[in-house]
Amino acid sequence: GGMAASSVPGMTSLSEASRSADVIVRGRVSKLVPGLSGTQTDFSVSDSIKGGSRSSISVVQSALIVPGPDWSSPRIAESDAGPMLLPGDEAVLMLQATPQGTFIIQSYTGWYRVSGGRVAPSSKSPFGGTLMDTSPDSFVSLIRASAGQ
Repeated sequence: GGMAASSVPGMTSLSEASRSADVIVRGRVSKLVPGLSGTQTDFSVSDSIKGGSRSSISVVQSALIVPGPDWSSPRIAESDAGPMLLPGDEAVLMLQATPQGTFIIQSYTGWYRVSGGRVAPSSKSPFGGTLMDTSPDSFVSLIRASAGQ
């Protein structure tokens, strides 16, 4: 215990991540607007898990879309939170509110892509391995239970 825990990025457990998130939503990316400090992401919400009911939310992904070396083919500069979510991608996101009123994805532990009926956590999540074969519905139930929602 002691100091070692502080070197682990993000939260150490799903319940800690769920409790510390301001907003948790499941849905799909509808649109990306590249910016210099992040990628503005319009997220169409199918399930508001925590933080009030909403049909859509704007999230800033810290992954950037940057011009390629020849300025014609943009590439994606990945971030720590998780790989870039693209339009059409389904995900469960744990979000933190910023003082500016925008929402960012909780670092490492807030990013869960839904693919092939399974939840795919960020490879850097300290507890992601325990969730590998979870269906999105059971995952949402787990979050609700641990967030006390």
